Amino acid sequence: MLAHVATAVSPVFLLGMFALLLLNYSSLPAQVPIHFGLNGQPDRYGSRSAIWLLPLLGLAFYAGFIGLHHLPGIRHGGSMIPLLIAECMVLFWEILRTQIRIARGRAQRLGPLSWLLIVAICITPFLPQFATR
Repeated sequence: MLAHVATAVSPVFLLGMFALLLLNYSSLPAQVPIHFGLNGQPDRYGSRSAIWLLPLLGLAFYAGFIGLHHLPGIRHGGSMIPLLIAECMVLFWEILRTQIRIARGRAQRLGPLSWLLIVAICITPFLPQFATR
């Protein structure tokens, strides 16, 4: 059930990244945050066009993980792959949303949702081990 929900959510957030950026791109300043430090604050800025990197990276991750999930021998053992894909897409969407908010002066750092998703992505591969005990 969880894998089905994750499979449905992933393309929504992937497309949502592109939609969010298309709707906001023309109003972004010339410099936008492109990297964040451990404190969640931007520590590197780049040109406005650099903000496309995250949605394009998301597309590459999505395509790569979908391809990995359909390899023989991994499909059955990789039941967490759809969840990992969904978590990555939501994280990328949240970071992009925060980049836009920071560029417009409406935020100063990554929010708690970003950190929660990072932790979820780190522990998800270990979930099947706990479920079988």
